[in-house]
Amino acid sequence: MARRPPTLGVVEPLLPPDLVLRRHALPGGWSDEELTARLRRGELTRLRPGAYLTDPSPQLLRATPRARSACRGSDRTRGARNQPAERRSGEDGGVLLAGAVAVLHGTVVLFMLTGALLALRRPRLVLLHVPVALAVLAVNLAGAPCPLTTLELALRERAGLPPYDGGFLGHVLFGPLGLDVAATATQVGTCTVALGLNALGYGLLLARAGRSSAARGRPHT
Repeated sequence: MARRPPTLGVVEPLLPPDLVLRRHALPGGWSDEELTARLRRGELTRLRPGAYLTDPSPQLLRATPRARSACRGSDRTRGARNQPAERRSGEDGGVLLAGAVAVLHGTVVLFMLTGALLALRRPRLVLLHVPVALAVLAVNLAGAPCPLTTLELALRERAGLPPYDGGFLGHVLFGPLGLDVAATATQVGTCTVALGLNALGYGLLLARAGRSSAARGRPHT
């Protein structure tokens, strides 16, 4: 029998009974991947980041604005009540760390895409680009969660920030563009761009190396 994510463990009268909160689901044995998979299958309906409905009936959806407002109010009250200054300071530090990891993640993605082309001007960049590109490729082929995404989500959770679904690119690029990161067309387009840029860059590098080798081997007159 399919497991049902844990619902609210306390009485909060303004919230619908079929509400699932991520902060309760994770300690109950669920993971972000499971929640995302249920969202894609239509078993959950997103109410707001970190809050989902298991029964998207018209009656509950009509009550969504009230429930969303109550949910936010509950979060703010619970987070601010008797919170020591040290904890608030730690959460601020967590926000900065999460932002720094996001910037690093974006840099890695851009370097993976353009590193081979940059190496046309700075050939030594190949020594850095090859391991980075291979690591990204290995994570994607294995279907494993990206370590940088996992780290950023953990820091966001510690800082009290809402999580996001769909991975890093889905959050910062495809989501704002209205694209489904899991769609076949999106996946094919992403792979085509990544492979195309790297094939172009390394093809030009190999052609340059071949010309240099031929020039060195040509007898001088």
